[in-house]
Amino acid sequence: MNAPVQLSKLHNAALSYVGKGYRVIPIVPGQKTPMLKAWHKNAFTTAEQVNAHWSQFPEANIAICPEDNGYCIVEQDPGGDVAPLNLPETYEVESPRGGTHYYFLGSLPPSVGKLAPHVDTRGKSSYVLVPPSVVNGKAYRVKAKHPVATLPAHIKETCETRADARTSDVHEQDVPGNYERGREYIRMEVARGAKAVQGEGGDNATFKIAAALRRDLGLSVDKAMELLEAEWAPHCQPWDPTWARAKLENAASYGQNEPGAYASEPASEVFQNIKPQSLGAAAAPQLLRSIPFAALAERKVEPVAELVPGLIERGIATMLSGPGGSHKSRLALQFGLALQAGIPIFGRATVQSSFWYLDYENGTPEIVRRLHKLRYGLKLPGLSGAQYFDFKTPRKPNSDAIPDYEAAPALATVTDEMVTPEPFYYELYNALKAAPGHKFVVLDSTYNVLRFTSQAKINETAVKAALNLLDHLCAATDSTILYLWHPSRAGMERGDASGWSVAWENTPRARLSISRVENSTEAFTLKVEKRNNGPTGEQITLHWTDGTLLPVTAMSNGGQVFLDECVALAIEAAESGDPIKKRRKVSPAQLKHLERVLGFLPSPDDVRDKLEEAQLAKRLRYIAGKGHTIAGYYPYTMDPCMAETFAEDAARERKRERISQQKAAGEEASVVPADIGENLELVDKNNFCP
Repeated sequence: MNAPVQLSKLHNAALSYVGKGYRVIPIVPGQKTPMLKAWHKNAFTTAEQVNAHWSQFPEANIAICPEDNGYCIVEQDPGGDVAPLNLPETYEVESPRGGTHYYFLGSLPPSVGKLAPHVDTRGKSSYVLVPPSVVNGKAYRVKAKHPVATLPAHIKETCETRADARTSDVHEQDVPGNYERGREYIRMEVARGAKAVQGEGGDNATFKIAAALRRDLGLSVDKAMELLEAEWAPHCQPWDPTWARAKLENAASYGQNEPGAYASEPASEVFQNIKPQSLGAAAAPQLLRSIPFAALAERKVEPVAELVPGLIERGIATMLSGPGGSHKSRLALQFGLALQAGIPIFGRATVQSSFWYLDYENGTPEIVRRLHKLRYGLKLPGLSGAQYFDFKTPRKPNSDAIPDYEAAPALATVTDEMVTPEPFYYELYNALKAAPGHKFVVLDSTYNVLRFTSQAKINETAVKAALNLLDHLCAATDSTILYLWHPSRAGMERGDASGWSVAWENTPRARLSISRVENSTEAFTLKVEKRNNGPTGEQITLHWTDGTLLPVTAMSNGGQVFLDECVALAIEAAESGDPIKKRRKVSPAQLKHLERVLGFLPSPDDVRDKLEEAQLAKRLRYIAGKGHTIAGYYPYTMDPCMAETFAEDAARERKRERISQQKAAGEEASVVPADIGENLELVDKNNFCP
């Protein structure tokens, strides 16, 4: 006989609340954030719904909407005083922070500080967490089991004395132009660094934005709430919709301006009787704020912070794009393990960072195989601190892991209209925020962590908003994100690793691409497509070697590839009439060419040694300068006479070019170009023709 399934304390409590007729709102474990979209519409009403949810999230907290059951709540936070309110004896719940919730029969709007400092209310369009929910390790608990009293009339009167009604009387609400101005206002505030962090002025920051939306732009509570959830919620820690709505409810009651002071009137009213000559610019001092360029000029230029110089900037969400089979996941894993160990990447010094890998594509068994090869190939000194999160591998029933792909958590859902952060976004946000030091986070892949619905991935506005969410996550948690992305078929055919919409190409502040070298099974090109603060276009040729992607270096294959490339460079230089000489260093342009091909920057001495090695191996022939020949390395396949003829031809071509230049400049042509005399070297008798 099977033993009965043991339910968690919160699971049992949720069933009890539903059984008593409450509409249950599931809350993120250990937090106050709802786990449901449109929680007020989608709250659970049946035991089946509760069982389905709490069997997957057994520690989810519980909330109710007091208004649904005829209740309202006066909430006394720590530091608040309810004594002057003369509250009657009633049912009380103690919050984890040490405050008290006083339950009453009646109806109240949500408010913050309306009754007294640190005394709020909950009721209409709001929710409240109930026992035995846990926040910061402490549970809500019943403090006094008195019968629920009727709400005193003076409490209701005080809360309902508000300026909300005046807003609609004085100014028409929700004009589309004002809604868009509100969106831009929030984005401008965020761009200036505005955010709402509990204990760091979060209340004031949110109230300021709420006042701008409600009073200055005349938006209704519902429309303003839409904007807050879409644009402001990602910048709040924690995000509490009830708290935010209360800010909006209160915002219309305070402020120096009349409601709608900076709002635009409906077009039908604006242009009804207006004449062209009367049009003028309306000032919006609360939206248009400048920083004098003179002040900017006095600021010091901050150095660019890099994790991997030339490839990955610190604190930037970087896209790594490439078609299937281009080893994006392996390269991302390789980068992360190297950063965790603090070892160089492709010969470039790195900044040690803790590695977090969120994997939706491969699964634990495959990662284990790759890890063992990378540990050997990179000679990793240790892996302490690196974290792997498997959202791919199906787990056994009754485990606390993700059962399948559909249940794997997304950071946000993206529609044509908006980007909605999911509960997992806040969970990851809090985890990264709490982790010490800098974090390097790989999201494998983009379409798993950002769930695009319908045609949203080709909607430029939706794509931009979704990718900006990743930028915010970096900035707010001291992290660098590398997100893996598949370009469209058209983008692969063009060879620019782009596609779907221009937003995928333009929005990322940094973008890398990796692709297979044509006609090769083991060579790949890593290209810097875009950099936030640095040059683009750098290309590194990587070679697939037993599970590791490494640049072709002087050490690979005993230096054979390096030797081959130096020989090819010397022959190309000779054929162009400017051969490489022993007594002159290789030019910067030639070194840069070798860097692109080899994946590292050789020194001039390294190249000289390889050229001498090629001469000893009879792959190059050195012709000394004499008479009308130019000194330098030439192909060994030519016999000495042919090589000298080649050198003489090169000299004559140089002479013709110089004479042509002199004639074009109106100068008298000299018989021998000056640079030939400068390039002459001692004759090597061994290279004389018989």
